[in-house]
Amino acid sequence: WGLDDLETASAADIARDIEERHHSEINRWDRQRGREEERVVGGQSSIAEVSQQSLVPSVSDPSLWMFGVTPGKEQELVFQIMNKCVALARTGKPLGITAAIAAQSKGRIYIESYSEPAVLEAIRGVRNLMGYTMRVVPINDMTTVMNVTPSKKPVRKNDWVRMTRGHYKGDLALVKNLKDSGLCAVIQCVPRIDFTLADLPPEERRNRQRTIRPPQKFFNQSEMTPSQRHSYSRSKFPGTTEQCDYFEGNYYLDGYLIKEVTVGTI
Repeated sequence: WGLDDLETASAADIARDIEERHHSEINRWDRQRGREEERVVGGQSSIAEVSQQSLVPSVSDPSLWMFGVTPGKEQELVFQIMNKCVALARTGKPLGITAAIAAQSKGRIYIESYSEPAVLEAIRGVRNLMGYTMRVVPINDMTTVMNVTPSKKPVRKNDWVRMTRGHYKGDLALVKNLKDSGLCAVIQCVPRIDFTLADLPPEERRNRQRTIRPPQKFFNQSEMTPSQRHSYSRSKFPGTTEQCDYFEGNYYLDGYLIKEVTVGTI
């Protein structure tokens, strides 16, 4: 791409061109390394392994330099450096860097280049960047810079969530309310109750609880055995005025289980 092309092309066109060149380069490396692999007698590596290896940085690729920056300024500084790169390119004096990256690491940015002097020129005059923290990222650590950790969305009232632990792992639940500054949630889900446990011997009851997960079914008072009725009452769920069915330490409203859980379990 020339400078005139960059000014007139859309972001989608540029992204498409980069992606095509990326795939072309990968295919070239695949073919080259595939030929090398065929020449190795008794080689055990598969074509898939060769293709995966071609994505790992090598000594022939640009180096990556890390800098400490003021936390919260990572993206702003990357924009400054890239704007400087574009401005110098328009004057016919390209900066000589290949990328500036604001990864998920707070307080750090990365600059990619074949030349250390080019990196030093790129950061010259950039505020909130601590030049004395400059260091080269080892080749083996370069891929970890781009690892992305998905951020967990905050839980809100009336959100649908999945339980991630315990007896109800994988079940769908509705967040009825939040407590303790959002650290705990009151959820509503279809319960899993095995009313037949009361008629089993203690040892068999414990084995059944460990090995068998009851199906989801709405709470129904009429399904309780006579020996279980002493564990049933009507009570208000803590912090509300709603009268619930209270059975064996759990609250049920209109057949649903109402339970307070920590946000980490959903």
